[in-house]
Amino acid sequence: MKRLLAVLVVVLFAGTALAQAFDVPMLVSMYNKNVERVPGYVKSVIGNENLHIVFTLANGTKYEFAASTRDAMITDAHFWKDADKNGNDDSWQAKGITPTMKLTSNEATLRRIAKSKDPLAAFRRAWGKDIHFEALDFVSNIKLGIANIGMWLFGLFSPLPR
Repeated sequence: MKRLLAVLVVVLFAGTALAQAFDVPMLVSMYNKNVERVPGYVKSVIGNENLHIVFTLANGTKYEFAASTRDAMITDAHFWKDADKNGNDDSWQAKGITPTMKLTSNEATLRRIAKSKDPLAAFRRAWGKDIHFEALDFVSNIKLGIANIGMWLFGLFSPLPR
């Protein structure tokens, strides 16, 4: 389970392997083959979204990705390009698509989760802080609110170890 969650987090959140390997199709395929193992609360947030993912490596290098999901499956993913700096990926703009949610994370967070004795607890600790979702439309705002309540309730029944 620990290894699976580490792989999931790396793939899902444009982790270090993605940023270093630049092999977006391979990582999308790996994620989609394991999507049934993605925790339900993660699926509820990313299930049907156009995600603008911002990921920062430990050395400060920032990578940005565009990823579209349908029923939690990644249907399209590529490096984010915004030549006119209007906040939308150029290829999405050409198709009339806009981002619905922004996800920000960093290498240190993913490494901490992957190395944790309890990756789920480490993920929960990072949620809303080092793994930050920002809803960019009304529907995503509602979904994110429900997911945040779910994380809070989950915390009531499984407190984080000290």
